[in-house]
Amino acid sequence: MKKTLLTISLLASSILGQAQTTELWAGARWGDFGIYDGLYYRADGNGNCAQLAYAFDTTIDGTGGYGGLLAASNGLVYGTASEGGLNGNGVIFEINPVTGAYSKKWDFDGANGDFPIGNLLEASNGKLYGLTQLGGSFNKGVLFEYDIALDTCITRYHFNGTTMGNYPANYLIQATNGKLYGSTVAGGTSNNGTLFEYDPLTFVFTKLVDFNGLNGLGNPYALLQSSTGKFFGYTGLNAIFSFDLGTLTLTKRCDLNNESGGNGGLIEAPNGKLYGVSRYGGDTAIGGGSIFEFDTVSNTLTRIVPVAALGTDTYYPGGTLFLASNGKMYGTSDYYDYFEYDYVNDIFISKLSTQDAFGASEPRNMRFIEVTRNNSEYVWPGDCNRDGVADQVDFLYIGLAYLHSGMARACDTTGWIAQVADNWTDTLAGGLNSHNADANGDGLVTADDSVAIQLNFGMTHALRPAHSQSSVYDFQLVPDHLTVLPGDTIRYTMTLTSGIPGDSLYGIAFTLSFDSSLAEPVTGAVQYASSTLGTIGTNMISMEQDFYPDGLIHAAVTRTDHTNATGLSGSLGTFSLVVPSGITAFNVALIVTPQNITGVTASGNTVGFNAISDTVHINAPSGIQTPLNNKDLTLYPNPSNDKLTVRLKNEAIQTIELFDAAGRRIYVSNPSTRETAIATAQFAEGVYALRVTTGRGVLHQKIVVSHPW
Repeated sequence: MKKTLLTISLLASSILGQAQTTELWAGARWGDFGIYDGLYYRADGNGNCAQLAYAFDTTIDGTGGYGGLLAASNGLVYGTASEGGLNGNGVIFEINPVTGAYSKKWDFDGANGDFPIGNLLEASNGKLYGLTQLGGSFNKGVLFEYDIALDTCITRYHFNGTTMGNYPANYLIQATNGKLYGSTVAGGTSNNGTLFEYDPLTFVFTKLVDFNGLNGLGNPYALLQSSTGKFFGYTGLNAIFSFDLGTLTLTKRCDLNNESGGNGGLIEAPNGKLYGVSRYGGDTAIGGGSIFEFDTVSNTLTRIVPVAALGTDTYYPGGTLFLASNGKMYGTSDYYDYFEYDYVNDIFISKLSTQDAFGASEPRNMRFIEVTRNNSEYVWPGDCNRDGVADQVDFLYIGLAYLHSGMARACDTTGWIAQVADNWTDTLAGGLNSHNADANGDGLVTADDSVAIQLNFGMTHALRPAHSQSSVYDFQLVPDHLTVLPGDTIRYTMTLTSGIPGDSLYGIAFTLSFDSSLAEPVTGAVQYASSTLGTIGTNMISMEQDFYPDGLIHAAVTRTDHTNATGLSGSLGTFSLVVPSGITAFNVALIVTPQNITGVTASGNTVGFNAISDTVHINAPSGIQTPLNNKDLTLYPNPSNDKLTVRLKNEAIQTIELFDAAGRRIYVSNPSTRETAIATAQFAEGVYALRVTTGRGVLHQKIVVSHPW
């Protein structure tokens, strides 16, 4: 009999800090085919698995999706609704991306602004800044400041039309000098728009330049400060311009030609080039808009993607592209789609028809934002206990959360990716949310969720800090025969021993390791008939993942009634192996070793186990000899202080090995004599496993090293 002492590490690795995952958010003017007056949706960080984040269903909360969003540094999402609210002039709102809770923060009343548009900006002072196209003292729009901490909104500037401009465009940016910059599409001395600057420290508003409407320089949209320090943008008159803040010089850089009708801003990619979208133009035969690239060094404009030619719903892209942390660009089109563009590999993908998904239309100026969320709000299909790996232990948590239910995931896929999952009402031990056990994402925990464990078995992701569970009980494999012939079936009984309390086990997971050359595959190798834990199909489910070429079988069995087993006695189940018929050697030792044994109680607490196994000897049909017996082995003194004598009756010792409690081999010799000695003074006090190999087999014994000093 061999007894291996194990310490089970339930969460074997740790990381410094917790990994995070991103979501992409955007919105649309209408939702559910006109039932909702605007909505916002969210997808994973690669633009997949979109689901509704919030829909405006009452005018008092705001309506209209022309306003943009902001992922603020406090972890919340802020935005503006262009219409609705208490006065019908639009609102500022807040969404908690974890809970989905919506909170209206401010009502515009006309005097302090009307019809807010574009994305909000969080400045370096922590306050939010934005623009309205109407309202204010002259009904030409305002620049406003919202203080998150004080929940107050102040109008910082009233656009007056003829002098400073009117109808401010889209959104503000904060430049490297800390000041805010933007544009108006009209007003100014020639009524063709302006560029302006606002200092949030001194509250000083300055008009920088008037557009004159000549040579394409009129009606500017949103600004970008490039890595060169200059500002870039494009106009409603189909030209790209730059503005030098040092010299206050406005320069036309190129004509957009057929790429016309844009209504957003430009973005800069790591390659130093600028990218934007045009609402019209593109393919000369089809039209429908395009993605274009501008080289600021050569002043070269290149049409990259005639988007209408690549997707039936990808017409009229608008607003500003967004460069996500995955290195790809995302944008929206007025014909319902949102799309992805990989500028490095020049690959365009129409991701989703938001009309089909949400009945949404008219995203217009909607620009994507990226929301960072902690991984605890995500599910990795198959990692039901969130220990960073999909394995047989996860099956126990399906049992713990059995028939728990909640919101189904938008990504009801079993693919090994982090998937957004709304929290369910039920939690398990340690605050683990039950949605982790919903591995297939259908909103209900059943045995079907084990499919994801099997599909993703062995896959890993970033782990949480580790904790360990010491072994306290015994898990023993007892073979029905200690000597077998080639072609025989060996049946092991799996027993739980050493006084495990009768009400402290709900499920158990384990791995059985063996020499794959000594075993042939058996369908349903692990069985639980007459199990002391419960009854399969009544109050118990099981899973088995076989890797015979590697000599491994991973298995788990768990109750499903949320009640611990009572009166545990007898066998947990059985495990069978078939000995290959082609074995011709005499006295071959087959050892099946239980590993990674983890139990759980109904409350989710973990139970550790020691592994105990016996050696089965395989003998060829001819010349069968009586195998070695531990009675043939003499050890003295045991416990040992400085020297242990090992003597074998009528047999030479070929190899002698010593293993510590962690299973590490710390000593080996090849005496080829019947008697030998081991100097034990060199070893620390403790329990060790001795293995003696001879020409007729292998013997195992436990020894104790004890020192008087």
